[in-house]
Amino acid sequence: MNTPQSIVRNKLKEDIIKIVDDIKMGYLFDSHFVIRQLLKWFPNKYLEFSGSIRAGGSKIAITNGQIAIILKSKQIKEFIEKVEGETFYSESINGKPLNNAGWRKIKPRPKTRG
Repeated sequence: MNTPQSIVRNKLKEDIIKIVDDIKMGYLFDSHFVIRQLLKWFPNKYLEFSGSIRAGGSKIAITNGQIAIILKSKQIKEFIEKVEGETFYSESINGKPLNNAGWRKIKPRPKTRG
């Protein structure tokens, strides 16, 4: 069953796929990079997804955690790989330096015919 939140999440996943598609082969990145790109390219969808979260606590932290989970989804993880044994040190959208998992683009997604 598609709930309003799952519909918004699926739209956000499509945008994350577009961001990952734009990353060049072999390049390293982390979820903070993806989050910053979402805020630049699709700010309204980021805010819509964050607004759909009904849990207590920091909506930003929960939203960004969900984005990190989306990177591990089937539709994305076959085109990227987690960089094992390395910890990325990058800045969150709040400007706080954090340790983070890193990813490498390993192959392009096939282009769909339209």
